[in-house]
Amino acid sequence: MAFVSLINKAKNLSWSFNKDVAIRFQTEALQHIPDYHRVINLCIEVANHFLSTQARILEVGSARGYTLKLLSKAGYLNITGVESSPDMIKGCYHSDRVILSEKIPVGNWEMILMNWTLHFIHEKEDYLKSVYNALSPDGILIITDKMNQSPETEILYNKFKIDNGVSLEVIEKKKKSLQGVLTTRPIDWYLSVLSALNFKEISIINARLGFITIMAKKG
Repeated sequence: MAFVSLINKAKNLSWSFNKDVAIRFQTEALQHIPDYHRVINLCIEVANHFLSTQARILEVGSARGYTLKLLSKAGYLNITGVESSPDMIKGCYHSDRVILSEKIPVGNWEMILMNWTLHFIHEKEDYLKSVYNALSPDGILIITDKMNQSPETEILYNKFKIDNGVSLEVIEKKKKSLQGVLTTRPIDWYLSVLSALNFKEISIINARLGFITIMAKKG
């Protein structure tokens, strides 16, 4: 999830996945990401249904390794994370399985998980193309992003954060710090680009407050 460094080349951007963010990451994820646990469990459910425990699974933006931990607990043996923040990797679960890189590792991955990561990458279409190329034939992609929110949805999203103990001051401060760092697109953009890249069986499998999870297969 720390692929923000791909677009954080300019000086003085206030948000980065540094040591301070890494320390509080898991708590902040629960406070700011609707259906955080639900989406991760859904990824494992999809893997359980369509893959063997020998399948090669890659998590893009593996952060503190929480998803890798749950995949390992579920019996998956060939799991790899790729993460661009050294601070995130330090002390994370299964750090020995995490590659420090801004690029997709080459390989016939049978599943690629990309949850809450692409919205930190400006060259989204090019990155999705590299994801497509790295998948095995009929490989599965699951991607979750914060997408464009209507004003009404943003109000409900802020209420979600307040209900999880986040103050209005913190909400406004984080919103300002993420300007130009986290960039959203409408859901139609994702469906159109995935289709143009020759993904098939593209489906929305979870959605809440503008955070949408899409599953697709390599065509």
